[in-house]
Amino acid sequence: MSAGLFAVGVHWALGVAGVPQSRHDPAQKLGLQEIHANLLGRLRKAKRQGWLGEVAAIEAGLGGAC
Repeated sequence: MSAGLFAVGVHWALGVAGVPQSRHDPAQKLGLQEIHANLLGRLRKAKRQGWLGEVAAIEAGLGGAC
């Protein structure tokens, strides 16, 4: 799955970017935090590697989640 599509999934789960927020079990919060941390790690790696398209996609996805 591309970073952009993955990020859209994160937005849906986090209820940002104008998407209605769904109700979550409190236990799911940890999973969402892990997804967010993973995306931040991927962003750091993409910047180190000079993968500009990946950087743009991850930053766009994280724009409403950070």
